[in-house]
Amino acid sequence: YSRDAEREADAESVRLMKAAGLRPDAMVEFFERVQRWKDSDEGRKLGADIDMGIAFSSHPADAERIAFFRAARR
Repeated sequence: YSRDAEREADAESVRLMKAAGLRPDAMVEFFERVQRWKDSDEGRKLGADIDMGIAFSSHPADAERIAFFRAARR
């Protein structure tokens, strides 16, 4: 998978959420929580012990995704 494919998936998720009457705010909160966890002592400790490899390497950075979902709120 490529980052562009993941960006397309994010765009499709926004379309589906809006069609279902849901707001993209949930994704903003999710990625903000993920980032806070990664930055926490626990997240740093576990991150050093776990190689996430391809699971997250093909995804855009959390900050980019937060900005995308924030912009989708409009």
